[in-house]
Amino acid sequence: MQSAGFKVTLLVLAVSPWLSEAAGAGKVAAYSARNAKTGQRIVGCPLADTGAGIAGVAATKSMQGCAALCRARAPDCAAFAFSGAKAKCELSSGAPGAGACALSPAEGWTAFNLADFREPSTTVGVCEGSANACLNDGVCLSRTEQTDDSFVCACQAGYSGDRCQTAVSQPTWSAWSNYSACSSTCGQGVRKRSRSCLDASGNPVAAVAACGSDSPDAFEACSSSVCPSWSPWSEWSVCNTTSTCGPGVRQRTRTCANGGVIGTDCRGNAVESTPCDSVSCSLQGAPVSLNPLTFEVMTLGKGYVQIYSDLLDKTGYVCSDGFDNDKEGAVVCRSLGFDGVQELPATSSLPVMPDSPLFLLSNLECTGAEDTLQSCPHSPWSNSTTCDSGRAAYVLCKVNGRWSAWENWESCEGKCGTATRNRNRTCTNPRPLGGLNCDGDGFQEAPCPGLSPCPGK
Repeated sequence: MQSAGFKVTLLVLAVSPWLSEAAGAGKVAAYSARNAKTGQRIVGCPLADTGAGIAGVAATKSMQGCAALCRARAPDCAAFAFSGAKAKCELSSGAPGAGACALSPAEGWTAFNLADFREPSTTVGVCEGSANACLNDGVCLSRTEQTDDSFVCACQAGYSGDRCQTAVSQPTWSAWSNYSACSSTCGQGVRKRSRSCLDASGNPVAAVAACGSDSPDAFEACSSSVCPSWSPWSEWSVCNTTSTCGPGVRQRTRTCANGGVIGTDCRGNAVESTPCDSVSCSLQGAPVSLNPLTFEVMTLGKGYVQIYSDLLDKTGYVCSDGFDNDKEGAVVCRSLGFDGVQELPATSSLPVMPDSPLFLLSNLECTGAEDTLQSCPHSPWSNSTTCDSGRAAYVLCKVNGRWSAWENWESCEGKCGTATRNRNRTCTNPRPLGGLNCDGDGFQEAPCPGLSPCPGK
């Protein structure tokens, strides 16, 4: 037997007025209270939907009628749901809760598992001895307590009449409509086309399922132009205090790409800022030294200017481009503890620069009053700073002379009486370099202690 839904019609036979929905109601009601899934409908595995035509059949106005229809479909039918208000019986291929079969809340419906339905009444059952009563595979349902052998036929879908003898034109699908516009104006979207379930006259059928289980709608993916969106963030800018020193701010930016408008197509900020630290403004953050670039012992107070960057953790030279001896040079000498800066000798007399020197700092603009060289505005710190001259800045500081330590006292051995001893010191620690000489004496004389009187005196 096919799995299509049943349409049930009533034979034109005399049926007693009491033979109705109430027949056997007492036993059926008592059984239902114990076993039925009241207010539930079986979904997920329909076997057949009997349709609206079943409404005029008395037998289908009881749970027993549903049970009889389900048994007639065995082994395909395992459960059924009944609605008295709709006079409708729906058959299911599996027990509720098994596989795809599930119970769904539905007002006015009652669900049964056929295996648990024990036929407490013989009010309605499958006809016995009337196999040919219903045509075209219709199911004969009899009222066994009647002597007039009255019955009704539950017709297969596509047939009607009191014995299912009349073929009914089946609804069919119309042609597909054109696809709708894409659901999205940019990016990925979907578009839809539809069709209608039409009867033999070409009129839409309200119950779309009459045309089968296929969907009346079809969808497919579609795409349009690329949607506006934020571009990736740029790299962070250099710290804005890399041109001086101390705490600062750095930024990164992004754009609303693909023709977008910030605030409409792209939400959020186009610029982000974050705190940053450049080289410290203290002497410890970027100490300065002077390198004479000779094989001689380093002469205090003169040499090519070198500086350390705690940002790059490297030591390199200060480029001579833009380096003013009276301003930048004065800052260098003062930061090293010297009294001032001297005039520079001719460039030709300076030591030769090494090959491929590393320049960290260039284009200094000091006033001469700064405490440290990095406090002056300058080009950003870099281990590849361009130096057009190719030479580091050279500084000659004013160095005040300082005495060396006193030499040891000369020996008093062999001396007697009031003999004396001497000691000396020199103004070489350091020697004066454009600065002040040492103040005081470089010679001392003192009596030799503990001498014996000289003989003959």
